[in-house]
Amino acid sequence: MTCACLRSGWLLMVGVVTAAAAQAGCASFTAPPISVSYDPLGAQGSAQIVQPITLTAASDSGSPTAVMGQFVDQNSGSLRIGTGGPLYTIMRSYNRVVVPLGVTFNPSFAFDYDFMSVGTRKAEMIPGVNFYIDPGQDVAAGVYRENFDLQYQCSSSTATETQSGVLQIVVNVPSTLTASLAGGSTAGTLDFGDFSSLTRTAMVGVYSTGPYAISFSSANARAMKLQNPPPGAVNSSNAQIPYVVSFAGAALSGGTTHFPRTGVGGTSLPLTVTVDPALDKRAGVYHDVITVTFTPLTAL
Repeated sequence: MTCACLRSGWLLMVGVVTAAAAQAGCASFTAPPISVSYDPLGAQGSAQIVQPITLTAASDSGSPTAVMGQFVDQNSGSLRIGTGGPLYTIMRSYNRVVVPLGVTFNPSFAFDYDFMSVGTRKAEMIPGVNFYIDPGQDVAAGVYRENFDLQYQCSSSTATETQSGVLQIVVNVPSTLTASLAGGSTAGTLDFGDFSSLTRTAMVGVYSTGPYAISFSSANARAMKLQNPPPGAVNSSNAQIPYVVSFAGAALSGGTTHFPRTGVGGTSLPLTVTVDPALDKRAGVYHDVITVTFTPLTAL
């Protein structure tokens, strides 16, 4: 930085200050980014994710013969990708090698590596480092990111040093869902019998990582129609019984209705059909076929 101060046209002072060069670490580390998809309602609902980390280290000219290191999560407390992503761990063999933010260097959660090429700054792969996510976690749909620092100690020093942004991990949780009637079927019958009760309800189990939309369609334009009606009575008012449909208390019409995510544990929600009174209707069997379509959304 150069400071030039002028008064009445005279140069009073000129000074030059140079910053001291930053001291290089006793070792350096690199790792390519990791990007994985995690769908707790899909394969990851029952299978653990295991992703190898290609971590390399190099000994600097200060000639450390070995190094111990551990990754640092950017959040304190639980080891979680981002603030709301899945819980994870990073292991080497059977030893966890990651700590939450704010934890001082702890050899109990560190990997150790003996350099083969001491003091040459030649990159050497540290084998056996893996990233893990356990199955079946209730994580909302979204993209979760974490940039991991690495804190370490070299054999030539007792000081703890930190290298920023060594590893980036991105976890994509897609918006997915499953829905079925009680018992696991995707189709069923609501039997109104003799219409002594005008309302029938089926419970639907919905499991979703994100919000979802429901659309509704009816074969007979939201009316139960008489089977095999006599000639001239096909579309008569006394040969059909109108009805309304609701899901989780929200009326379903010709458009789409949005609902919040239910989570991996799922929620049982009522699909209700209410018919008009059947007075003055022709005798016979009335029926309609309705289709309720569930569509996962990325946002409400």
